[in-house]
Amino acid sequence: MEKAFTVREDCELTNYMIGLTEDFHEKNPNFILRGSYGVLAARLLGFTYPEYLRYCAVNGGTLKGRTGFPHCVFKNKKDAEKICNLINKEWDRFVQSFYHKYR
Repeated sequence: MEKAFTVREDCELTNYMIGLTEDFHEKNPNFILRGSYGVLAARLLGFTYPEYLRYCAVNGGTLKGRTGFPHCVFKNKKDAEKICNLINKEWDRFVQSFYHKYR
């Protein structure tokens, strides 16, 4: 399975967040991401971005960014990894069914 998303520590080193892998753009040079990778994760799971945030919050996440761009962080790395694995499965399905034609 090709992984596009990974779990890493946030900038405060106290929480975990889901983000793109370090080599995402190297592996996918023709993939133009216009907007947040969080929106991409939401769309892969079939959610709007607010629905994705609620899904993360119900599954162990905490919402941040009430005055800026909202995003979700996790105290427990395993909670983030569960969601990240789901996103990567959907990414792999997307790549196999559609995106690989345009790489």
